[in-house]
Amino acid sequence: MTKENLIIDLKNYKENIAKLKLRRREKKQCEKRIKQYKTAETSITGIVGMNCDIHSKNQINNKIEKAVLETIEINEKEIKDAEERIKELITEIEELEDKVTETNIRLSALKYKEKEILFAFYVEGRSYEDIGNNLHFRLFNQTRDSEAIKKIVEKATNKMIKL
Repeated sequence: MTKENLIIDLKNYKENIAKLKLRRREKKQCEKRIKQYKTAETSITGIVGMNCDIHSKNQINNKIEKAVLETIEINEKEIKDAEERIKELITEIEELEDKVTETNIRLSALKYKEKEILFAFYVEGRSYEDIGNNLHFRLFNQTRDSEAIKKIVEKATNKMIKL
């Protein structure tokens, strides 16, 4: 992994997690829609075929039969669209999971101090001075100048790349 790719993954870390959750949610909704359409189709086809074998006076007229057949065609189209969307979502979910997992694994190799500072710098977009004055003080009751924070960020970044 190159330094540029690592930095991009770190900067997009929160966004990737949010996208992953949304895509999983959308996939579940598509699966739910497919299930609903298939249930509706089963009940509709039951109406059309209700009097197929029985010769009775309770025949379905052509208008109703056409409406039912149109509804079935629409449902089949919706099912096909939802299935295609699920395929797209699965691909996107796998890519996002790979990125998030890769970033998590690399972050887990860092020490607490390195992880917090690197996370604050790349993911949250805080400045070196802000991290040195606020975050480092909050964590360790000491302040650090921006050069010290910059060295910690560089060291942690290089450590993650070497993995």
